Amino acid sequence: MFFYLLAGILSASVSAQTWQLSDFPVTSVGGVFATEADVCYAAFSDNNYGPGEAVSKDAATTWTTKNGGSLNTDIAKDSTGNGVMSSIGKIYISEGGGPYQVPDGRDITFSQNVETLGEGAFGVSGSHYPNGIASEVINGVGLTTDAGKTWTYHDTGLNWETYVARYSAFPSATTWYVAQGSWGVESTPDPNRTRWEVNSRIFHDGKGYQYRKAVTSDVRHGAISKTTDGGESFTMVYNTQGQYYMNSISCSTTEICMAVAENPYEAVALRTENGGKTWETKITLSDNKMASLMGCKMLSDDEVWISGGTFDGGLVGWYLHSTNGGETWDRQDLAKGYSIDLSFAGGTGYSPGSSETASNIAVYK
Repeated sequence: MFFYLLAGILSASVSAQTWQLSDFPVTSVGGVFATEADVCYAAFSDNNYGPGEAVSKDAATTWTTKNGGSLNTDIAKDSTGNGVMSSIGKIYISEGGGPYQVPDGRDITFSQNVETLGEGAFGVSGSHYPNGIASEVINGVGLTTDAGKTWTYHDTGLNWETYVARYSAFPSATTWYVAQGSWGVESTPDPNRTRWEVNSRIFHDGKGYQYRKAVTSDVRHGAISKTTDGGESFTMVYNTQGQYYMNSISCSTTEICMAVAENPYEAVALRTENGGKTWETKITLSDNKMASLMGCKMLSDDEVWISGGTFDGGLVGWYLHSTNGGETWDRQDLAKGYSIDLSFAGGTGYSPGSSETASNIAVYK
């Protein structure tokens, strides 16, 4: 039985659209990116096929794939076909739809989020070692404005071992938000292994998503950092005070943003309307097995989606939709559809939909 403590009000969904799993079963889907209602890209890894990019041009009815990357965690594209995939270990770029390559063989980055800032411009949030693993670590954003040919790195100033840069939002060229955090397990993987810590209860070990029945520690850290000068300097605008670590963040303007955060048994969605000066909790979900909110996507000032899930004999996805800024929510649960990312275009939504041993892609249509 699930126990929910609601800071918002859940209401029954009346939309004709629903979340449903497509026919794309692989070992791992790390992230999705929709460019049109019918067109979605996915960063995946598979034990049989290998890692790569998948694309559907018929709203997730069929998929085609090409190899590239390693343990791929997210993907972003621009309108001319340039793409960036984040992974546990490297950043991979594709120029004009070509093969994925490492822009600089020395660059090492541990990341699970990449966003598009414009034509040829991408931001990867994570732990960056631009001069090799023995060099200085930059905890923040790796930025390219030339489709991955060159990169600059921007540190948030927070300790990289506790406030790991996890997700970013780029509402303008100069104003960025970085959601950061860690929990009581190793959150910065050793470069010689392929284990990917998704959150404090879920990890990917190269064989599939695994559910950790008991956390090793209840220690957690979380914060949101903001820059208004394109990464030259950052200010911490939110601190969870040890209650949660941060996951996705999304902004409709430089002033209005929403973010999701969690601990092993409770997850929250937060909202600011004054550029991060104050944050209001819009919903709290609690569960005595696992409560997770990983995805967050603002479609306008008022319309927002958040997603995650719980464990009930298997991973179950939570998909929550609000059209009034988080005051009330509609929710759909999807078996084997645990969601760690969200992307929308033209009214159609896409998400990784994961069970405890494999992944698929969920589509909202």
